[in-house]
Amino acid sequence: MRGAVAIAGVGLAAVWLWLWSADRTPSREETWSAVDTSFSSGPRGLRGVYLLFGELGLATARLRRPAYEQLGAPDVLWLLSDRPLGPLQRDWVEAFVRRGGTLVASPLALGELLERLGVGAVEPERREGKVIARGLTLDLERHWAIEGSLAPERVWAREEGGAPVVASWRSGQGRVVVCGIADAARNGRIGKGENGLFFAHLAFDLAGPKTRQLFDELHAGYGDGSLATLVAGAPWALALAQLALALGALLWAIAPRRRPIEPGGRERRRATRDHVEAVAALWARAGDAALPLERILAAAEERARARLGENDGQPAFARWIAQARPELASRAQAALERCAVLVAGSPAPDLARLAAAEVIRIEGEALTW
Repeated sequence: MRGAVAIAGVGLAAVWLWLWSADRTPSREETWSAVDTSFSSGPRGLRGVYLLFGELGLATARLRRPAYEQLGAPDVLWLLSDRPLGPLQRDWVEAFVRRGGTLVASPLALGELLERLGVGAVEPERREGKVIARGLTLDLERHWAIEGSLAPERVWAREEGGAPVVASWRSGQGRVVVCGIADAARNGRIGKGENGLFFAHLAFDLAGPKTRQLFDELHAGYGDGSLATLVAGAPWALALAQLALALGALLWAIAPRRRPIEPGGRERRRATRDHVEAVAALWARAGDAALPLERILAAAEERARARLGENDGQPAFARWIAQARPELASRAQAALERCAVLVAGSPAPDLARLAAAEVIRIEGEALTW
């Protein structure tokens, strides 16, 4: 279970990193069918008008990151997609206009933002019929009539009946140009009639000495896909950061440990006061001092056999010392011979304790080398 959770966590992290740095520049395969993007050469793309502005000497660029706060007052932002703006982008665009920027947008994309920008209550109406635009002949299938509660500052195109089709309103220090013929800017219609000439005139009317004509690729769905910039610009960025931290802590808590739990160092049993006192009492009660010495030697032999991987009952202490610490071999052999002499007779307790201590000391030196 823990392994599955760890794998899932790694997978989610990989997807997150991919989204963090993903690039939505359309490939050649999808370019033709892309809609309302200056990358597309298809009939519903905007590459034609983008290149037209560049050929006429206008400074053009693509806005692919949510960096609206970096746009200057002279900039003109073209937002010709009919796709409605999201709540966050509406706030960004409104702030850009009020700082002095110029927005050219479809009425369908702006929606309720029109009233917030000071255009008033607007109900765009899809109509057919002739549109008058400076004597130019526009080739249109249909258009949007824009009749707001407030009179426009300027009208570039209107119906024969007088209803504005392309008009501008002041908002803060900037202005918004509502374009009811955004379809005419698409590649499939920009070359028909004098549609291209109309948009060229409109761009020059809006241009200043340092104006950039910016095409909003983020809204068209072809921003750079940087999740980092989206999160950084979101009002709930702190909450997202806290959520990510909590999820990371949860995964860390339930993921398997890379190493087993290691217990803390324990006090060596032979160094405890209880053990020392117990051994002293044993030697004091023993009528024969050789008995505890014999048991100590037997235990040392048993441990040596276990370290050598043997279980034949043969003496192993000297052979194990010779393998572990060859320089201690002669000392170990001498200690064993001394113990054998003491065990065979009736040794004094002090001599038996010294012999046992020497065996234990040699074993300890072999282990700590």
